[in-house]
Order: sequence, then C-alpha cells, then structure tokens
Amino acid sequence: MPKPTKYYSTTQERRIADFFGWKTVSASGARPFHPGDVKSDQWLAECKTHIKEIDRLTVSKSVWRKLANEARSLHKLPVLFIDNGTQKIDDTWAVVFSRCIDDKGFEMVAGPMVDSEGQLSFRHSDLKPLFRGKKASLPFFIDSTSLCIVRAVDLQEVVGDY
Repeated sequence: MPKPTKYYSTTQERRIADFFGWKTVSASGARPFHPGDVKSDQWLAECKTHIKEIDRLTVSKSVWRKLANEARSLHKLPVLFIDNGTQKIDDTWAVVFSRCIDDKGFEMVAGPMVDSEGQLSFRHSDLKPLFRGKKASLPFFIDSTSLCIVRAVDLQEVVGDY
C-alpha cells in the first residue's frame, strides 16, 4: 500500500529543516496564521515534493506569489524548495530572489525553462549537469521580479549571511 502524500511532504520538510538548522512549522498548511513549511528567523520556506521520482519540475507562479507575500508580512525572505521526489538535499532546488545571492560567487548559467499558464518548468536531468562542480544559478522572472534557481546545498552558505 502506498504511503500518503503527507508522509513525503513531512520527510522533505524535516530534511530541509535539519540541513539548514531551521524549524518545521507545526501543522504546515493547516493553520492560516502560521504560513510556510519551514522557517528561520530570516527565512520562510515552502517545500514541494512528489510521491515518486520525476524529472520535470515546476515553479508555480501562484505558489511563489503567495509565499513572497507571506514572507513579506513576517519580514522574512521567501525560499521555495522543490525536489524531484527523492527528498534528498542533493536533488533539491531552491528558488530565491536574485539579490539574495548577488556577490556570493554564483555563476549564472542558461538552462531550458518553459513558461506556460502560470508555471515555469524545467527538467532535473537538464539542470543537474549544468550545476555540477560549480556554484551556479539559473535566473528567471516572475512578475518582473528577478529570481533564480540554485541547488539547496549551495544556498546553505548564503542563508547564514542574513
């Protein structure tokens, strides 16, 4: 019998919280005045995973907008974590404001992203080799806001600067 979706979400949230030294939000998504899935004093994170391993990942514009608004109301920086269903940090991508990684030594790379009907999508297998062996970022825009995708493992050294 397959495990419920909440099992995979909780696994991802705990793994990210442990990796960054942050806290999980109790009953994440179930309480309207406690937004996000994981948080620190400076960051509010939303986590997205899958119940099986997949290659095509999406950044939902509506999810980003909601997270950015919630983070702003709490005076925190938003970060959206997306993994390919493995719940492994090595397979986890982070979406952040580009300004969060400016002057942090990230190399900008160009990668294939598809923008359609409220979401941006990319293939895990396309980005993984572009980022291998370097601290890189893939820039893109939502609503004229400059964002980028970085590997979660590379974001770890940045979060301590905020």
